[in-house]
Amino acid sequence: MAESVPKEQAEAVLTALFGATRADFVRAVDAGIAPLGEGDGRRVSLARQLLMLTPRRLTEFVRDLEALIDSYDSGSEPDAIPVAVLHVVYPSTRKHP
Repeated sequence: MAESVPKEQAEAVLTALFGATRADFVRAVDAGIAPLGEGDGRRVSLARQLLMLTPRRLTEFVRDLEALIDSYDSGSEPDAIPVAVLHVVYPSTRKHP
């Protein structure tokens, strides 16, 4: 029984995380502030990618990604708008193609 606890916790966290993100994203698209499409003025990026990293590089990647996100936070600027960023980085059970 105890073996299912981490799986249940992971499912609960992801259900809450993705549910809130899904609802916010749909509202943003519906309001016209997150138009889907391509081009120079693109304001939405969606991706899922599998990287091959050593454990050391994975640690570096997570640190650098978090630092990059922090470096773009302009909350004190008067024309700053809220921008949602969802990132989930984890060792995957999938195999690289």
